[in-house]
Amino acid sequence: MLTDTAIRKAKPKEKPYKVSDSQGLYLLVNPKGSKLWRVKYRMNGVERKLALGSYPEITLAEARSARDTARRQLAHSIDPNFVKRQERIEAGIRASNSFSSVAQELIEKKAREGMAEPTLAKMRWFVKLLGNDYGKRPVAEITRRNCCTNYESTSVGADWRPQISCAPLPVECSAMQLRRRGRSAIRLNC
Repeated sequence: MLTDTAIRKAKPKEKPYKVSDSQGLYLLVNPKGSKLWRVKYRMNGVERKLALGSYPEITLAEARSARDTARRQLAHSIDPNFVKRQERIEAGIRASNSFSSVAQELIEKKAREGMAEPTLAKMRWFVKLLGNDYGKRPVAEITRRNCCTNYESTSVGADWRPQISCAPLPVECSAMQLRRRGRSAIRLNC
């Protein structure tokens, strides 16, 4: 069994070498000094390796936990590398469906349709206002309740405070429309 002290004492050599833990988990020590966690497993008689990350970002306890998760997946005939790849693909899709990217696409579409430049400028300003809290969040995770609780107390300038009205239920927003009345009120219709 591997210990944290043994990991820290593992020094690089001329060639990469393995420091084994148990049940297929090992630490690969490279000549340049990097220490990488790997899990060796067999799927349908073929040996495969699962990369878990580097030490010290992934601790010994976290590596063992990830190994155990991989072994549970193998017990159900699920390839851990396939699951990891699927999670990476889904994360990429979620990132491309972030609030800022969807809002930017909407603004570009409205510009192509010939919407007035002052209106487009207002939309850009609104996206910038919401960008700090919602910019990287997937659109599917933003609810009306999120919008209301975060922006009821938002103030922009000394005499300007948005007034946001929302429905009582936390329904996912399919689209946001900005309506500006005079200089004092914004209404979000989700």
